[in-house]
Amino acid sequence: MGRILLSLLVAGCLVPGLVLSQDKPPAKEQIDQWIRDLGARRFTARQKAQEALRKAGRHAEPALEEALKHSDGEVRKRAAEILEEFKWGIYPDTPQKIVDLVRSYQSAASGGKDEAIQKLLNEGGLGVACLLKIARAETNQENRRNLASTITREAGRAIPLLILNQELALLGKLLELVLDHNPEIGLPSYAAFHLLAGSLDERLKHHRKLAEAEKEPGLQHQVLFYLHRARGNVGEAAALADKLKRDDWAEAVLEENACWKELLKRPDLGKYRPGLERPAFRAAYA
Repeated sequence: MGRILLSLLVAGCLVPGLVLSQDKPPAKEQIDQWIRDLGARRFTARQKAQEALRKAGRHAEPALEEALKHSDGEVRKRAAEILEEFKWGIYPDTPQKIVDLVRSYQSAASGGKDEAIQKLLNEGGLGVACLLKIARAETNQENRRNLASTITREAGRAIPLLILNQELALLGKLLELVLDHNPEIGLPSYAAFHLLAGSLDERLKHHRKLAEAEKEPGLQHQVLFYLHRARGNVGEAAALADKLKRDDWAEAVLEENACWKELLKRPDLGKYRPGLERPAFRAAYA
């Protein structure tokens, strides 16, 4: 069993019903006023607004991103200055230890960033939140591939901490990154997470829409297979396996659910799971 999946199952059994807590944000009207004040005539007013938006942190981020399209060049410049740190996951309330690790990642050579990534994962939610931001901010393609690969390989470091600290939303985003980078590792972990979180039906609805856009059965159909399998929808899972031409997946889901007569109808029964045809025959005619 993969390290990510094992971490999910062990920690998920310890803490049911997870919820991510949220701080109360500044009022939208207040944030909008600060954005307007970035272009105020008086220098002190511009400085005060910029500092207020920086202190608002994540709550002001969407408005600041929108301000990058503002007609006033001063507003665009000051918004970009604030976002330059935010995009790397550095906010006013980010602990100095996390800031130092992000700076270490930024300054390290392309082949030497793994240590900072692993240490950020060891920090649980705060580190994972920064890594998710870094994954979007990183423009060097080699660094992006290495970042995703290291996170995929080492994600098990962070998962127990995320669950124990009730940081479910971050865990979901982390598993989405793993899924995108390496479906073989990410698929079972993604399905296990949503089974434990009670969100299988919502994810099924979401991925059905994405699968409709695939010209040929691909990742979204694979995700649907694993979600249906976790949900116990044997027929749907087996049909998706056939559509994906994954006889091994079809045999696995039918065996798990003791669908012996359906198994006997499979072509090349036992090719992928040697000896499977013997219990299938016995069960079918018992």
